[in-house]
Amino acid sequence: MIARLNQGRPILSNRLSADIRREIMEEVICVRGVSGAGKSSWIKDNIIMEDTEICTADDYHVNDKGEYEFTRENAGNAHNKCLRKFAGLVHLHHMTGMGPKRVVVDNTNMRMAELAPYVALARAYGIRVRIVHIKCDIKKAAARNLHGVPEATVEYMAEHCEDCPPWWDEEIVEN
Repeated sequence: MIARLNQGRPILSNRLSADIRREIMEEVICVRGVSGAGKSSWIKDNIIMEDTEICTADDYHVNDKGEYEFTRENAGNAHNKCLRKFAGLVHLHHMTGMGPKRVVVDNTNMRMAELAPYVALARAYGIRVRIVHIKCDIKKAAARNLHGVPEATVEYMAEHCEDCPPWWDEEIVEN
């Protein structure tokens, strides 16, 4: 890393090879599943949290009192902010080699249009992508989801879940 000055501001010039960058950013893990499937629990039980950053749209549904408050009107904005955070982390690694060794995307990601930008960005930077699809009984998911998503909505999500392309590395976890 070489630092230069431009009008008194440092400019970072990246001289890290792509191989070194891959060692620094080991992988991106995109976890998907209906509300209440157990995505966050799976992450806590299976991911080493040291050197890991979580990107989730849920973070952008928290009000000033720290309470989760989902509104349909805010959903698009929350997902956009989540994707921007992810893009920033991946780009930071590419330019500086700094930051976490892995990034976990914790969203429902039921449609490929929701999942594809994360996969494309990671691959554009040469980062391995693993997709973990948590599946479980709809009634069970509806009963335990933390956000009060009605069973009919959970069922709709499951029925409209799109399959990943066969060339993506997807692991199915029955919960």
